[in-house]
Amino acid sequence: MLDGQDRYQSAPVNPDGRYYSTVLADFWLQVDWIWVTEPPAVLQALTQIVGPQKLLEAIEEGVAQGA
Repeated sequence: MLDGQDRYQSAPVNPDGRYYSTVLADFWLQVDWIWVTEPPAVLQALTQIVGPQKLLEAIEEGVAQGA
């Protein structure tokens, strides 16, 4: 994570192995995903991060807006 002097510092990882963003509300990253040979599929990871209902709502909203 970038500090106030534009230098990168180690970021804290919770005991559950997740890094929780200090910038994006409700966003986290399973740190192990960075090191595995085959990371999870993007939609699988997003489903875990935001939850299936929020992901479905975002997709439906995008479809409704023509995205």
